[in-house]
Amino acid sequence: IGSKPIDFKILIDENLPAVLYGDQMRVKQVMINLLTNAVKYTNEGRIIFQIRATNDKDICTLEIQVQDTGMGMTEEALEQLFVRFQRFDEQKNSKVEGTGLGMAITKGLVELMNGDIKVKSKYGEGSTFTVTIDQKIVLKKEREEVIEETTEEVKTFNASGQKVLVVDD
Repeated sequence: IGSKPIDFKILIDENLPAVLYGDQMRVKQVMINLLTNAVKYTNEGRIIFQIRATNDKDICTLEIQVQDTGMGMTEEALEQLFVRFQRFDEQKNSKVEGTGLGMAITKGLVELMNGDIKVKSKYGEGSTFTVTIDQKIVLKKEREEVIEETTEEVKTFNASGQKVLVVDD
């Protein structure tokens, strides 16, 4: 995204609980797939990443939305969007890498978490992907309070004279 003239905005709902119980890795993968897709097909304009939270007792309904001003899709393309190995406008997108698996995988992950994915798109104007997933609320505290608590618990250690392997994704 750094090499493109794209305005990237992040909007996080204040009602989002500090700690949720769910498949963190899969939720993260869904978000990354949606954002990666938006960046791939948006050459200029904006991408808005928004998370809304609706809390009811111990369940938080997450609404993850990625809206872009990219190429958009035709009605025919929307009908085939979640089909494996399906790519659109091959000539127009010849420089865009991909196998056509991203959205099929994303839909599968969302459905495995009993969620829903919806797409609105207008060819030439952009797309909006909205994913809804229920997560169990573990801690409703304000996020800032949790961040402060966790940073206080970090302990240092001395690895002088030792070989250390650092792994970071």
